[in-house]
Amino acid sequence: MMKHSRAVKTSKKAVHSSSKTLIKKMTTITPTTTPPPNTKPDKKNMTMDKEWQKYKKEYAKTYTSELDELKHYALYKESQKEVLEHNKLFEAGKVKYTKAINEKSDQKLEEFLALNFGFGFDDK
Repeated sequence: MMKHSRAVKTSKKAVHSSSKTLIKKMTTITPTTTPPPNTKPDKKNMTMDKEWQKYKKEYAKTYTSELDELKHYALYKESQKEVLEHNKLFEAGKVKYTKAINEKSDQKLEEFLALNFGFGFDDK
């Protein structure tokens, strides 16, 4: 089973599904700060997070409810953490590419495929 990562290579993202490879060039923004350790995404953190507000504005993000936004915020924070950890490995010379936040960093793979390519998945 293929492991999915919402944080992607800076220039391209490859998604493999049903023997088709889908490649999409992405624009990116790079996180500038490390998220506070063990900070659970909640409403207060979400509204005070300047990078989240910048991300939503940059990519014209809107959500159907506060709960929906909180879900996407949690995915974004997870992606941000992964990007920062990976880029530390890059700086140490352990990997050969960097990652960055992009317009899909607040989505699960299933949501991305459903919205962009019409694939259906059970939300478990």
